[in-house]
Amino acid sequence: MVEEKYREDRIRAIGFTVVRWVWADLMQPGRLERKLAAAGVPRRRARSAGFDAQKVP
Repeated sequence: MVEEKYREDRIRAIGFTVVRWVWADLMQPGRLERKLAAAGVPRRRARSAGFDAQKVP
């Protein structure tokens, strides 16, 4: 765990934001979304998400 903390510190030091989440965050509607929004992650529109799901790689 200590090595993971150091790795996370290095990521932050170069300017990235780290968001930690646990499975319980997925069980609470909106909880993960709020964490990501607080970290500045742009929200994706539902229309584009549906469109992307229809694309064939």
